[in-house]
Amino acid sequence: NLKQDEIAERVSKSRTAVTNAMRLLTLCDEVQQMIINDMFSTGHARAIISIENAENCWVRMVDFRHFAGSAVIVQRTGARVTVEDCRSLEPVSELAGMRRRSFYTMGQQVLFQRCYSEYAMNDFVAGYSAAGPNAFVQCDSWMSNSFSGSIGSWAAGLLFDVVNIDGHDLKFDNLGQDKVGAGWNTGNSLFWQCTSNELFC
Repeated sequence: NLKQDEIAERVSKSRTAVTNAMRLLTLCDEVQQMIINDMFSTGHARAIISIENAENCWVRMVDFRHFAGSAVIVQRTGARVTVEDCRSLEPVSELAGMRRRSFYTMGQQVLFQRCYSEYAMNDFVAGYSAAGPNAFVQCDSWMSNSFSGSIGSWAAGLLFDVVNIDGHDLKFDNLGQDKVGAGWNTGNSLFWQCTSNELFC
């Protein structure tokens, strides 16, 4: 068991480079494969706040500016998390791969409340087979570049309550062969008092 400083010395890299490489190993297999296949760079694989192996925690009143990845991502090992009164502002990456998924959950029992996102690829989303229930409540976006909802197959128990998507759609739909998985992107889910260009259910 070497420390990061010791690894850096042995491989002739900075400690920061070693730390970043180790961080990439914590990403899900799908994202790691996308990096290997040069679908996006290691710098764009970054989430500003990534919650994993944590329960009963929160993120509150944080402004994220000029990011490339997600402002907040709750990993599969995150549960009972509240993200509230956060804003994702002026993202700088290209619109491709896993970039600009502002508020993203793969965990369960996650509440995103009063969050704001602009110019994102997917503003408010659940990932592939997110266990749920997960809720997005009183959230707003501006100039969205793609839909909000579930971006993979079968994220169960999603609630979108008073969510407003400016510039794109809210989607609980059969994605066919689009995005990460195939088929229906959610089940047992509900849009309540939401607005968007189109609602797909």
